[in-house]
Amino acid sequence: MKSVFKYYISKKTVRTMYIAAAFSFLSVTYSQISLAESANSIVEEYSQTLLNDGNKSDRKRELTTLLDRAIAYDREQGTAESQYLIGRIHFGLASTQGFLGGRKSLAKARDSIELALSQDSSLREGAPKALLGYLYAGLPGWPLSFGDRERGFGLLDEAMEINGENLANNFFYAFKYILSEDYPSARDQLIHARSLTNPNSDTPLLESLLLREIEETLQEVDEKLVSQ
Repeated sequence: MKSVFKYYISKKTVRTMYIAAAFSFLSVTYSQISLAESANSIVEEYSQTLLNDGNKSDRKRELTTLLDRAIAYDREQGTAESQYLIGRIHFGLASTQGFLGGRKSLAKARDSIELALSQDSSLREGAPKALLGYLYAGLPGWPLSFGDRERGFGLLDEAMEINGENLANNFFYAFKYILSEDYPSARDQLIHARSLTNPNSDTPLLESLLLREIEETLQEVDEKLVSQ
């Protein structure tokens, strides 16, 4: 199985967590809408960018613009949620750059997510903690990157303790098995994650995106099982 760094940087389409746009942020001021609505509008547009199969340069331009908006939103709100949004966008930007630029973006993603978790350790039912654990577990260590498998596995465990029935938490947790080359357990974990869809979700495209990622990861796991 590819390392997390190679997996996210080499894919044609960035793999992400959140969903497509519901309304334009450009025509609404921060004072006119609630915190939740503002945060969702950003993550939705972020996901829409990643769902589109555009070229890398277009994706980078759109994500850079969205990052500027997220930073402005953070200046206005100054919350754990707003810091996490910045981290998420840096995470997406990593896939639009080369090795050095991607490594820098992933480090910025780590810093923003850690800052968010210092303010709210249970943010978004543990999903930011699961993403952070995924990065620590899968990235190479110094001097190539900041990877720390033991720390990453610990964060993945903590995310599952926050909410063991969260779709994103279960998806990322599967990589604990993948990185340990326990492919049967990884397969079971991914199938369980796939079962956790919410028909009443406020972000149905988020779930569609995660389900697509689960299916692609399942395919890779199955190929590993066949080759064993």
